[in-house]
Amino acid sequence: MAVVSSRVPRPLRLGSNYPARMRALWSDPCNAEMVHPPYAGTTSGYLMRTVDIITPDVAANSYNPGTKVVQDVYLQWTPSNYSDSTGFVYGMGSSGGNLPLQGFGKSSFITNATLVRTFRPVASCLEWVPTGPIGERSGIVGMSSTPNTPVTAATTLTAMNLLSISAHTEANAAGCYEVKWLPTSLDEEFETKNELSHSGCGSVSILVKGVDATYTTSSVITASGFFRATTVWEWTPVSTLGVLSAVTAPPPYTSQQIIAGLAGNMKDFLYGGLKVGVRMGIGFGANYLRRRAGQSLLMGREDM
Repeated sequence: MAVVSSRVPRPLRLGSNYPARMRALWSDPCNAEMVHPPYAGTTSGYLMRTVDIITPDVAANSYNPGTKVVQDVYLQWTPSNYSDSTGFVYGMGSSGGNLPLQGFGKSSFITNATLVRTFRPVASCLEWVPTGPIGERSGIVGMSSTPNTPVTAATTLTAMNLLSISAHTEANAAGCYEVKWLPTSLDEEFETKNELSHSGCGSVSILVKGVDATYTTSSVITASGFFRATTVWEWTPVSTLGVLSAVTAPPPYTSQQIIAGLAGNMKDFLYGGLKVGVRMGIGFGANYLRRRAGQSLLMGREDM
């Protein structure tokens, strides 16, 4: 994991178009201004943006390095279940065959119990970034953002099973594919490293069925692409560090009120699809106008 940026606790700037700023962060966790979330309670933690990179590979029968094959790859990301052994559910196998799913995590600052007492996700997204020659890319990308964990580790499914529960699909082509996460009520609670087994937390997932892959060694197949999980966290330090967590008044909005401003446009908001060229520009302009209209009707002025 790479820590991209961080911010210390500070009072919320109420009256400074907070709903729009929060929606901007949920829409673009990679680049938008970090904002304290509209969650219940008076604890204000530190804000931090992190990035995890996962390159799919799998052990395979011995073959000549450089041999091209076709694989199915799946990754599910549940930020609230993050630890050094949980948070991700992953599977990779020969296209059309079974996908044994396994759980794993990452060792990082957020999961370091000697520094971090509690944490909760504020915003997150999962991306699939194809690599290799464009002319050799293949497959279908299925994406889902759900208010639960649709699959669990230690189960075996097929890519068709997973494609059938994908909310949005695209051809695996020249761009980057993104699915955005939204919080549930459980995500609003501060967690510790020992409380990471919730099935009702928000999750995002990407399936790539029929992706081009290569034997990078005689016994390892590596897919032509990688996953990137970007997350903004709010965290509180352990007491031994001698650092206070600020007590602040919560914002006069709930996450549900702010999410309601996306009504009628949820699919466009959650699924980035192919983010290149004219399609991205046209989509952004149309979506922006629709969001503005929806926010004006449901949330009032943008600058409240």
